[in-house]
Amino acid sequence: MIEMGEARFCCANHSDLKDGARKATGSPEQLPQSVSRHSTVQTCAAPLPVDAMVPLRLPLLFLAFLFTSSDAGITRFTDGFSSRNPLSLNVTLPSHAVLGEALPVLLSVRNNMNQSLFLTMEVIENITVGQTEGKTACLPSKDTLVESFKIRPDTFGIVPVTVGVGSKRQRNVSCDEGKQDDSEYIYVATLNITVLPEGFKREKVLSNYACGLAVRDGNESLPQWEMDAPPEAVGGSVKAWVAVTNSFLALPFEGRDSLLLHGRGDIDGLADSATAHLQHVDIFDNRVDVPQLDEEVNEAIKRQNQYRLQDASYTTLTSRDRATSSWMTAYTLTIASIATSFNMTRSVWNRQGKLQRIGEGEDGCFGHVGDFFHDSLRNETTGEVSSALNTAYTMIAVGISAHDGPPSLSPSRARDCLVKHVSSDPFVLAIKAYALACVQYREGEDMLKDLFAQAVETDKHIYWELGNAIEEVQVAGYAALAIMRRFDRFESKLEKLIRWIAEQENSQGGFNSVFDTMTGVRALIYHDRDRMKFDVEATIETEDTNRTLIFNETDSYSVQRLDLPVLPVTVNLSMTGSGCALFKGVVQYNVMEHYNSNNFSLTVRTDSNSSCSSNSSRINVCTSYLPNRQSNLVAVEVTLVSGYTPLKEDLESLVKDRNGVFAKYDIKGNKVILYVDGLSAEEACADFGVVRELEVEEAKPGVVVVYDYYQPEYAVSANYRLASSAVQCTSA
Repeated sequence: MIEMGEARFCCANHSDLKDGARKATGSPEQLPQSVSRHSTVQTCAAPLPVDAMVPLRLPLLFLAFLFTSSDAGITRFTDGFSSRNPLSLNVTLPSHAVLGEALPVLLSVRNNMNQSLFLTMEVIENITVGQTEGKTACLPSKDTLVESFKIRPDTFGIVPVTVGVGSKRQRNVSCDEGKQDDSEYIYVATLNITVLPEGFKREKVLSNYACGLAVRDGNESLPQWEMDAPPEAVGGSVKAWVAVTNSFLALPFEGRDSLLLHGRGDIDGLADSATAHLQHVDIFDNRVDVPQLDEEVNEAIKRQNQYRLQDASYTTLTSRDRATSSWMTAYTLTIASIATSFNMTRSVWNRQGKLQRIGEGEDGCFGHVGDFFHDSLRNETTGEVSSALNTAYTMIAVGISAHDGPPSLSPSRARDCLVKHVSSDPFVLAIKAYALACVQYREGEDMLKDLFAQAVETDKHIYWELGNAIEEVQVAGYAALAIMRRFDRFESKLEKLIRWIAEQENSQGGFNSVFDTMTGVRALIYHDRDRMKFDVEATIETEDTNRTLIFNETDSYSVQRLDLPVLPVTVNLSMTGSGCALFKGVVQYNVMEHYNSNNFSLTVRTDSNSSCSSNSSRINVCTSYLPNRQSNLVAVEVTLVSGYTPLKEDLESLVKDRNGVFAKYDIKGNKVILYVDGLSAEEACADFGVVRELEVEEAKPGVVVVYDYYQPEYAVSANYRLASSAVQCTSA
């Protein structure tokens, strides 16, 4: 923007502040996304005339150095060279909010000059309530002014808030002279806030997988979709679109930051494996930005290594004494194997073999060591870990981590364990079949035969009706993987399995839990490697729109979308080309109905400080696990009331209490997440303070959700409110 020897203004005068700022920052659609995903800063400045720049020593690139810091739920912005410029600007606003709230934006401006400054201040984006014409002030030398604006975002998502401050020197150093209409120095900062609708996210997903040649020949037909939001949807929360991709990897890779619908659960490993696998597939084809992927994979390895112990085993994320968990070791090994990152797995083989030999009994099954968080591998009646299912899960992890099997382990006794264990349960048959396929034993073929005898088979799909969506996806995924790994006798059934799995995906490319997501995504990724034809033209037609989306080999890992701004709508689909495509019609919305799983109890109490001048409150959350056994890893997620931040010293005390059950906490945006590695019927309570940093008008209630960390659909929730100081004093 600024060339050497020339001063360029963003805005020529006060009346041009909005237009100049928009030219400098771009429209909201053009704003880049912040790395933190909560705040983005863009700036534009017009320095003083060139002859005035020398005594000020105003650096030409000064505005490239800006700092944004975040507490939980609060974003603070400050410039980086405050004392060397005519003015210093600080902006404080909520980083998160709920649709309908009136939010404060606090501007703190300091005059660094020996002359008075006449200021013009505005929230430039047209989302303000009150003060729509902005404010003016004369700021004496070396003085500070604090002004407050109120904004009420009228849409949810990432909302840009653009603040503009213009200044004009008062030549006589005082504020007694008249106002000036133009600005010599203009400061524009754009910060993003995350605005969400009230309630809890739900979605309806319509899916169809089809191949162009089959459609052309009349062997397949594409559906007509009637898309609408349910009547219970919260007003203003609905969005809808049709997404199309010709690669099974595209949706998981694009949505890898949040493969599960609510962004809950241990999905880091899934994100890491999707990233690394894409690098492995495309590094030879140069279809992706490999340096960027290298950086992402390195970051993924750092995340995994947080749980790695000196002997190459892994501990669970909440283990206070960092004890070995054989289950977590297998889990991490599986993730690395999906990613074909064998450099991450070799050093684990020997340790894994030792763990297995420690637990090996006379029947050839392997026991487990340490924490174990996987309900599907437990006996449904007793809740105890099933030795046969644990053996199968571990053998899968070890078997797929090397092309010929790890050198430190002979799997023959594990095979005996799996073969001797007799069960007709589809989940048991599927996981054992895949385990045997991974170590190249033919007995898994008979298990697949028994498994398919219980399947539902149609013209397009093969699946199992188990009354449990998580296990249904795992069964189909394990069966597909077993066929691709060894048992090609059943290859005629593979396409129907893959089609069914793909059509169960949610809008982000995941499934219902961490475990069916890991299995389902793995099956789709492995099948995707063998595709030969990519060319697809997919047409989406509604009453108002007719759009054709084109895919070919150079963009085969993309997801293309058509937004549907008006519901209800009828959508007609058609396609041509020799490749295949996955169509997804998505309606996302929020409902006020709470999660009500009967796995957990939950009570929430609040206690505001009795002093009218206090801005602090306390939140007390108590929960227990109702089934007659210990739970999986449990997360207690507290969404703060807008404008509040937690007292970190209270949270530190909670997790440092060796007699308590809370082992770890995270602060993510405006959420405090407490982790319990094993909740029982005995009630566990967390109590911590919160402080009101900003007064948000019409603030919505806060929310507490307790859920199974690895199966987050098992959840219970409740609202809570915090009384403002004004309410307390009025009631007194």
